[in-house]
Amino acid sequence: MAHDHDRTPDQQPPEVGVAAGGGDEYRIDAAFLLAFEMAHDAFKLGVREASDLNITLYRTLLGLLRAPGEGIAQVELARSLDMRPNALTQSLNALGLRGLARRADAQGDGRVRMAQVTPEGIALVQHVNDAVAEQLYRIFPTDNETYRTALEALIMSAPTREVSAAGVTLRYRSSYTLAVVERFLLHLDAALSEACGLDLPQARVLQRLREVSEPMRVGEIGAWLRVDAPRMSRASRALASRGLVTRLAMPTNRRTVYLGLTDDGRATAGVVADVVDEAGRVFFWRWLSPAQSRATADLGRVMIADFRRREAQRRRSELETLVPIEGS
Repeated sequence: MAHDHDRTPDQQPPEVGVAAGGGDEYRIDAAFLLAFEMAHDAFKLGVREASDLNITLYRTLLGLLRAPGEGIAQVELARSLDMRPNALTQSLNALGLRGLARRADAQGDGRVRMAQVTPEGIALVQHVNDAVAEQLYRIFPTDNETYRTALEALIMSAPTREVSAAGVTLRYRSSYTLAVVERFLLHLDAALSEACGLDLPQARVLQRLREVSEPMRVGEIGAWLRVDAPRMSRASRALASRGLVTRLAMPTNRRTVYLGLTDDGRATAGVVADVVDEAGRVFFWRWLSPAQSRATADLGRVMIADFRRREAQRRRSELETLVPIEGS
């Protein structure tokens, strides 16, 4: 069952460039990014559970839902989704094969290709949106006031629009929240690559080391960031090869590797912080009221504390069921 909370048209976010809550005083720290990646993973799970679409195909379908009755020009759709034209063409081909979208030449201009959602596509979004909503409310249980306020802030930051197609008016709050999170992470990854040549996992390592201001064990960083051992190993070696971190070990235990920032690493971590904070202003703070901004800024700390509490409960439950192995 879906839990989406609709907004009336007079509650839509302010126009681009109008600051609803400012945001200069808010920072996106490592916990905030981790919370968003956890939510993003849950969103992807909701899409996978309810369809055979990936996130890119689902975002394309959502873009088509915002189109007027005659559809939308492919070039305009690519621009609105921040997608390259060839990537959009592949997505539309895949959706067309599934009967979820169709394309045709624009009336009176054969040079312009139009794309349109089909009734089957609308029905699938309804189904997927319910699954996404369920996952969203698992991550943000609304009996927790901080979670509830943060969820409302996320939804308010999503420039959702009424969608009219095949004579049906629909709103998909959870799905458009998914689209905002997806675009935020894609934008951030590209911005980090351009600014300092790092991918998001590498940048998150520098961000965390800068926050603690001391060396950390590689395994400890990976556990805190929820990055598995192979990806953490690749990130640490890439950062070391660029001279951004130093690999350290104790004389009595050289198997346990620590990472510490070099001078260049501290400077690059500062660039990472600036890039991340600018992304926060673009995607969140300018859309939100001061109260929503405060709740969203606190999102990481609250989610991580709650996640670790639930993990501890799960481990205790497992330990209570342990029995001796026969013959051991």
